[in-house]
Amino acid sequence: VFAEFGRLLGIALVSYATVFSPDRIGIGGGLSGAAAFFLPAAGRWLNAHWFDRNGKQIVLRKTALGADAGVVGAATLVLRRSDPGGSNDRR
Repeated sequence: VFAEFGRLLGIALVSYATVFSPDRIGIGGGLSGAAAFFLPAAGRWLNAHWFDRNGKQIVLRKTALGADAGVVGAATLVLRRSDPGGSNDRR
């Protein structure tokens, strides 16, 4: 199941990589706890099938925030929107 998920994630990341050509991609959120099971398969698929730019390999990694990434992102949005007139007001 994880190998198939990794392959499907790799397929999805091929489009992203072809458009943005990143050096690395971070995987966070709840699924990152199982990253050891699917990230290797995703990385192999991605680097085997993306529109190659001079032999560059894209590194897939679990983010430092892991499962807390969503909570930290939501809190950041709340703090930015509660700063009236501040430089971070993006309404």
